[in-house]
Amino acid sequence: MNNISHSCVCDTIHSSPIDRLYQETINSSALEVVEPPPVGNPSQGKTIRVQQKQHTWPVYLVAVPLDWKPSTATSLHPATKKFNNARVASEICALLNREYIVRSKDGYLNCWYIRIRKGKSHGILSINVPQKWKPESEFDMPPAFIRVDGPTEECKRVVTELNKRLMKDDSGKTVKRAYIGRSIDPRTFEAAERKAQ
Repeated sequence: MNNISHSCVCDTIHSSPIDRLYQETINSSALEVVEPPPVGNPSQGKTIRVQQKQHTWPVYLVAVPLDWKPSTATSLHPATKKFNNARVASEICALLNREYIVRSKDGYLNCWYIRIRKGKSHGILSINVPQKWKPESEFDMPPAFIRVDGPTEECKRVVTELNKRLMKDDSGKTVKRAYIGRSIDPRTFEAAERKAQ
């Protein structure tokens, strides 16, 4: 397949996942707000498989201030609130999402907090959801710009390479960044703790 299409998994043997992601980013409407439909935790969407299936990471496209100059391709968004502990970051993220839910008159939202990570640092970042979306709980993940499927380190490398390209945009300004969203569901941490025992 030459084009990324909805509900498809792309064969990366014939073309680079970075090239595909970059083209998707340029043409993406992920920063525009449109009308409903998704409810809850969407499982459909675009996926790029970078190696044999291991884990699927949701990637979110985020607008950045025009005067912000990232120092590296892994720089955290300037509005990111940083924490040393993943569970604490997740709990705060969930509290803020609960506030969004309570303030919504119809249950649909176009803003949401996600957890992101850089090294040992965990951050929370408010993103615009490209479609009005109705979460089932404060722990849901909104519709992703794209999903990257494969080993964790390889997926991180793909997103880093995409951000390097976005830093060299023809406009000369970085206007978008891609970030991998991490789960904030307490069950994720409980499962990890059980596995570590």
